[in-house]
This record gives sequence, C-alpha cells and structure tokens, in this order.
Amino acid sequence: MGADQRPINRVFALETLVPARDRKWRELEPIPGRPRMLSVAGVLGPALYILGGVDLVRNGEQAWRREYLNEVWRYSPAEGWVRRANLPRPTGAAPSPAGVGDGRLYLFGGDDGMLASQAMELKDRHPGFSRSIVVYNPATDRWTEGGCLPLNPGPQPDTKPEAGVWPPVTTSLVTWKDRWVIPSGEVRPGVRTRNVISFTIPVSLSEKTP
Repeated sequence: MGADQRPINRVFALETLVPARDRKWRELEPIPGRPRMLSVAGVLGPALYILGGVDLVRNGEQAWRREYLNEVWRYSPAEGWVRRANLPRPTGAAPSPAGVGDGRLYLFGGDDGMLASQAMELKDRHPGFSRSIVVYNPATDRWTEGGCLPLNPGPQPDTKPEAGVWPPVTTSLVTWKDRWVIPSGEVRPGVRTRNVISFTIPVSLSEKTP
C-alpha cells in the first residue's frame, strides 16, 4: 500500500543463478494499468503473469471502495509488460499462484466483488465465493471455462460453515506429486476453513480432507 492507502505496482526480481552471497533484489518496471492488491501470479515458461486483483479508490472523504479488476499482464525479460486477454470476470483473492498444466494457466474461484458492499449486512448468510475455474491458453490468448470448484454447504451453513466444503480465497495453491492442493483459506468474509481441496493435474476435481 502507498502513502495514500492505494495499492502500488512495484515489482522486484531476485537473481537466483549466482551464489547466495551475491544475490540482490532489483526493481523492474512497474506493472502497467491500475494499482492492485489480491492479484494472482502465474508462470508459464519464462513469463510472469499477473491476473486480476483489487484497487482501492476514494469513496468520499473518509472511506475507500474496492474495485475488482479483470486485467491480465504478462512480463518477460525480452518484451517487458504486455497486456493479454482480460479475465472473463473481475477476480480478486483467488488461490495463488495459478495452476499450470498442459501449457495453460488455471485460475480457481476468487471473489468477483459482486457482494463486497453487502458483506457486513449478509454476515452468516453470505453464499461464499466463486466456484468458477477458468483456463488461459497462451497460444490463442483466450480464456475458457474449465469446470467448478466443489461446494457442499453442509447441514448448518449459517452457523457451521466449517462442516461443509466451500471455494476458498486468500490462500495459496501448491503442487504435490501429481496434484494441485489448496490448503485452508477464507470461505466467506472473516470465516476460515481447515479443509484441504485437491485436484489431479491438469484438472479433475476432487476430494476434500477435513
């Protein structure tokens, strides 16, 4: 966040092909477009992708309003930053980094911001975050729908969401053997889960482990 409370777009790179004692961080050119937080990073070959995110804009003198982004930017040492096809919908806080399989990027769920202004009002009645899986093909520069994350609200979704399975946000995605794994995360505003969701690569949904 910057001094004015907006996110910033600074980018730093660490040279890892030299001895540890010689490694230094250097600043790259900033990400173009809107400042952002809660974006998703992804790597395909030598290129870094930044997907979506959330900007903060003034909403009167005292308040800030979130604006959810669908921008996609790709960085490579040869070309610098290049704008790529927008996400199908604005997305923030999806598990990061994006999954990689068959030369494609997989973006799992996230918050599209449609209920962001109602989060306090809805509280336990919040329906959770997006289930959508979208897939990016760099050869065609296109996003396509790739299925849905599991959703099983359980017997008491209002009071015991942890007993069900919900699409999580604000968490990581890791590769383990032949699977992607999303551990824990936030399943509605202010409510976290102990569940772990896993997928085979490139994409076959899933089991959950409480």
